[in-house]
Amino acid sequence: MSTSPHDQELALRHSRRSLWFATIVVALFGIAAIALFLRPDSDLRLMPVLPILLVIGIAALVSTRPRGPRAQAEMQALQSDELRQLSLNHAWRNGFLVMLLLQPVLVLVASAGLKAVIAITAGFLAVLGSLLWYDR
Repeated sequence: MSTSPHDQELALRHSRRSLWFATIVVALFGIAAIALFLRPDSDLRLMPVLPILLVIGIAALVSTRPRGPRAQAEMQALQSDELRQLSLNHAWRNGFLVMLLLQPVLVLVASAGLKAVIAITAGFLAVLGSLLWYDR
């Protein structure tokens, strides 16, 4: 089954939109978790808004995803693309290096939970940001 360039472009746009959404969600939840660790007694008024924003974002992504019989084939072709796989390998490497190089800096942080939250957030953001950077 042949695929048209328009269908490929729609799949690529949806993939990039999903990556941007994931990056924003990881950043928001990471910042919220770090804020809770730094000031546990504070009342974060925006915390109830995060799940609402998450649901709205997922609904927007689901409504804009490509549909039809060729959509699954397009997404499969996009994911098995050699340049995409190379970008993903570079992104995983960058995320690993960020988490590895962050460890000496995190020794200065007192709380073990805060260390974990910072390391996980930074690692995920490095992977997603690198994937968005390399996959252009």
